Amino acid sequence: MKILVIDDEETIADPLSSFIRQLGYTVKTLYSCRAALDALKEDEYDLIISDVSMPGFTGLDLVEHIRHSGPNIPVVLISGHAEIVESINAIEDGVYDVFEKPVDVFRISALLKDFPKKKAILPEREEILPATR
Repeated sequence: MKILVIDDEETIADPLSSFIRQLGYTVKTLYSCRAALDALKEDEYDLIISDVSMPGFTGLDLVEHIRHSGPNIPVVLISGHAEIVESINAIEDGVYDVFEKPVDVFRISALLKDFPKKKAILPEREEILPATR
């Protein structure tokens, strides 16, 4: 499974990416959503883990872009206290999950372990969401 980790704070992105690699996953780490847009044109990813609050193009902007014009990739948002409500609202817009900072590595591990089973039902969820809006 290939995972894209995006956070403008290297002190968060690098340890998170390292932990995910130790679990046996392939990880690409980027420090802006704009760089992520380029990476998405060049390669395919199974999951994106992105900070919400970044300068310029935010994690929520990235979700919006993927939903309208990008590939169908589940996104997990990482959020500080100030953005947590906004991030939870993003679940209605197709965000896979929201984690609060500091990220609990045990929750990340559990999410990744269960992800293949849950990803199998995502297309059904996307078919349901438009009808409920």
